[in-house]
Order: sequence, then structure tokens, then C-alpha cells
Amino acid sequence: MALASNSGNLVRTGYTFNGWNTQADGLGTDYAAGSNYTINAALTLYAKWTLDTYPVTYNGNSNTGGTAPNNQTKTYGVNLSLASNSGNLVRTGYTFNGWNTQADGLGTDYAAGSNYTTNAALTLYAKWTPDTYPVTYNGNSNTGGTAPSNQTKTHDVNLSLASNSGNLVRTGYTFNGWNTQADGLGTDYAAGSNYTTNAALTLYAKWSVAPPLPPPPPPPDFSQKQINENQIQLTSFNTAASIQIIPEGGAVTNNKTYEIALIIQNTSPVAAPAILASLNIPSELTVSSIKWEKQGQYYVDGNLTRTCSFDRRTSYCGVGQLWSGMKATITLRVSATPGQYTIGIKAED
Repeated sequence: MALASNSGNLVRTGYTFNGWNTQADGLGTDYAAGSNYTINAALTLYAKWTLDTYPVTYNGNSNTGGTAPNNQTKTYGVNLSLASNSGNLVRTGYTFNGWNTQADGLGTDYAAGSNYTTNAALTLYAKWTPDTYPVTYNGNSNTGGTAPSNQTKTHDVNLSLASNSGNLVRTGYTFNGWNTQADGLGTDYAAGSNYTTNAALTLYAKWSVAPPLPPPPPPPDFSQKQINENQIQLTSFNTAASIQIIPEGGAVTNNKTYEIALIIQNTSPVAAPAILASLNIPSELTVSSIKWEKQGQYYVDGNLTRTCSFDRRTSYCGVGQLWSGMKATITLRVSATPGQYTIGIKAED
């Protein structure tokens, strides 16, 4: 008699139909579906079920040494212990970090030796983590400021080195980048330059001896009289003198002391009263003294040194009286930068 096939499409989750057996546990006598039964005896047959299995394969994923583990088989409902890095996989510049379901490491992670419980086929790729290298900074005898924070160089990724972000200073020295040795005799690295080597690095501030500061300028020598070459003679009032201050030797010298002589004359009739000569001095001229010298028969005051209140530079400042027919020399002692200036002069009753 021909035994039955799986005509009723028997199924069992996680199992595959594999004929018939005389025992439910499958340990009796097997009979293939559709085979002939020749024994003259009653027979009970049980569907024989074989557990499903799922292949688990491994890929070195750009390894530069070692071998991927042998493939494994996952049985339905039975946990599988995944392989470790038994073949000593290595990749230059990277560290083995278990397995992943995608070559780019963006899938599901599986630790080496962990249990795989899913009833499905699986391909695992070695997961590689780029090696990193510490970059540290040292102020190297700095007297102020702080060294930059440490950085991390990633394998084959350029790192922009720190600038002097912590304002390191050292008395008598100028910061001049970084060096691999404290004595500055190693390899130089400019602040902010790219570090391309795949290795740990300690950088020391490189100090260059600062050039000496120039000596301070000497104080003005008020004992040395410098007579301005363009002395102005005025013979009338209510006018202005254009004064050009020229430095000695033609060189521009700031804030030297100069003497400017203004010669004026009262040309009004003899019977006219005395007049007061007044000056309007521009604010760029710093006046230290005014000397008033009269000439003529009505000489009264003699040689006098006068001072005025120069906080009101925009108004005139009286310096002395002058009678009809008299001349006077007004000598201004000023400190100024060489240039062109205008001094106003007028008469007042």
C-alpha cells in the first residue's frame, strides 16, 4: 500500500515536514511520504518535524589581517552564541568593536560572544572604530594665561591645532607657536596648523626672546632755545600772522620748543590813547611764556614776562599796552609739532 503524502499541507511553525514516523518523538521507524507499506499489521504514523535552521555568516569588512570566523547555524528556538574575533581580525588604524548587520556600522550591533535569539539568517560585518590619539598642550614656563584644552586626533582625519586661545604669556618672551620639545629643538607646529600624523602628541609653547623695548624719548629740553626762522613783523592791528614752524635740520620733531617773534607798531596819532595789544593763539600751540618788549620814548614797562589764561584759546588774550608811535616785540615760547599756524592780533582801547 502506498502511504499518504502531506496531502493536507501540514505545517508547524519553526519546523519542516519530513515524512512520517511511528513515534511522536520521531525516534521510531521512519516512512517517507508516498512510500509503500508492506507489513501486514495495523500502523499509526506521526508527522515527523525537523527544526528549521538559519545560516550566520561573518565578513572581515576591509580587514588588513586575520580571518573572519567560520559560519554558524542558528536552530529554531535555540539561542546561538555568536563568534568572538577568533581569527584575530585587524585593520590598520582601527580597533575591532564587535559585529554589525551593515558594513558601514549603522545597522544593529552584536557584541562578540553574545546570544543570537532571532530565528532568521544573519550576515555580520566586523565593526571597526577609528583609532584616536591624544594631543596635549603645555605652557612651558608661562607666567600668565592657560594652555589650551587637550584635543583628540582621529585616524586619517586632519586636526586643526589650537591657537594661543588661553593667552599664554611669559615675561621677556614672545609666543611663537608650538614645538614637540620644551627646549624648542623639536618639530615646530604653527598655531592653528593641521596635524596629519596618526600618533599621540605633546606640544610645548615655543618662546622667543622678546626684542628690548626702545628707550623712552628724552624729556623736552627747555634750556635749549630754538628761534623760529620765519619771524613775522606786523605794523598794524586787527590782522593775523601766518606762522610756519620749521624744525632744525628739516627733520620733523614733535613737541619741541620754539620762539616766535611778532613786531608790532602803534601808528595811530600821538594824541590817541594807548592801545592794548591782544593775541588769538590756536589751540595746537602750547604756550609756556609771552615776552613783551617795548621800544621808543614812551618806554614804561621794560622787559616783562607775562602769562595769560590759555584755557580760552578761541578768544584774544591781552599782553600789553602800546602808545602812539611805539613798537613792541612779542616773543611767544611755544611747544608744537612743525606745521602752519595762524596767530591773530588786534588792538583794544
